[in-house]
Amino acid sequence: MHRQTNRHCYSRQGCAEKIYFKPDGSIPQVEMTSNGLSDKPLAGKGEYGAYIACNLMSGKGAGSYTNKKEDFALHPCFTQQEEDGEKGPGTYIADISDKTVIGYKYFNLQNTTYISLKVRGTGKGKMFIKNNLKEEPVGYINIVAENEYKMFHSKVRLPANANMIFFIFEGSGKLDFQKFILQ
Repeated sequence: MHRQTNRHCYSRQGCAEKIYFKPDGSIPQVEMTSNGLSDKPLAGKGEYGAYIACNLMSGKGAGSYTNKKEDFALHPCFTQQEEDGEKGPGTYIADISDKTVIGYKYFNLQNTTYISLKVRGTGKGKMFIKNNLKEEPVGYINIVAENEYKMFHSKVRLPANANMIFFIFEGSGKLDFQKFILQ
């Protein structure tokens, strides 16, 4: 499977997931996750690129690259950057604005108590952290972004069975999101 990047339908990022055959030979649709082909959840400790998100949508919902350019410019996107031929920050999520949702599945978060985000931009507000979109936040990170990437962090209180992370930005301006660290 793949997902579109860089705000047009001709740039794509490959995604891999295990598939299963039913007894009749059909293959049911699979869920896109952040851990792809792994048989076990990702570690709840370590550094992860923001680009492993399996859910990304603006406050207006998911963007479609079949719409007019002005329409999908309002949505965040996966992209990458090189600076003057030098390796830049690599792949990241660009144009995060108020009510953007960024989701990651599946992790072993039983001992995760601290989350850090590396962002840049003009955004000011809070990045709420949820284990499930239908539940209350388990924490938040205050963000006052600058032109250069900067780390922001906070303690979190995840439930014992936590295995997903959703970041929801509430504030003004826009953010680019490069990576997160779980501790």
